[in-house]
Formats: sequence, C-alpha cells, structure tokens
Amino acid sequence: MKSKAWIIGLLAVVVSVPSFAQLPDDAEQKVIDSLMIRIAKMEQTGRELHGKYTDGKTAEIQKACKAGYPDLPEQARNLRGEAAALQTLAFKVHLSMAANDLVQCVDCLGSVTACDGAAASLERARDQMKRMQDYAKKLQAGQDDPS
Repeated sequence: MKSKAWIIGLLAVVVSVPSFAQLPDDAEQKVIDSLMIRIAKMEQTGRELHGKYTDGKTAEIQKACKAGYPDLPEQARNLRGEAAALQTLAFKVHLSMAANDLVQCVDCLGSVTACDGAAASLERARDQMKRMQDYAKKLQAGQDDPS
C-alpha cells in the first residue's frame, strides 16, 4: 500500500507541472507505446479471466484458472518493472499504476475492479501523451508564450 501512496504522490507532481513536461525521445516513445499496448491487452485478458472464472474462490476453479493462465501475474510484475524504469515521469507514474493494478487484475484470486483501475491509469497515460503532443505542436508553431 505504501507504493501506491508513493505513486499517487508522484502523480500529483506530474499533474501540477504539465507545462514542464517534455515529450519522450524516440527510443522511449517506442517503449511507452509498447507498454501501453501490452497493458491494454493484459487488462482485457484479466477481464476475460474473471468472466470465465466467475466463482474464483473455490479450489477447483482456482486450479483451472491457474492452469489456463499460468504466467499472467509474473508478466504483469514484469510490466510494472518496465514502467518503473521509464525516464519520463508522467508515463512512469501512470503506467506503473496501471501495471500495479494489472498484477491483481490477472491474478485468479484478484478482482475485476483491479482491471478497472488499470484501464483508468492507462487512459490517463494516453491523455498525458495527447496533452504533451499538443503542447509540443504549439511550441513548434510559436503559439505558446513560455513567460
């Protein structure tokens, strides 16, 4: 829970200074795009998992679920590590939060509400990218006065 509070604190910093945000370089942009795609796919898989195994608390259902989706929680933890390694703070925060929720989203004992959290964080990352791109376009066009 402490990591979630830390991430929320970082999110507050990101939201409070959007004009100072720089677009990621091309290499990091490719990593961010890849992370967003993989997070979205895994979030959808988590929803499918919870739809298929609606009563996931019984031992039989747990066994079947884990057999059907054996490595999803590990994949989600790996995504969390990749997101934490990003250099652009805004995406580090949003995608780390999404990946953190994915760990529970794709866990057979987890909850579909964790999938909702992952989707919301992913949407915030997409919105942040759009805002940053729009701001960069304004700067290039000379429409923004930095003073």
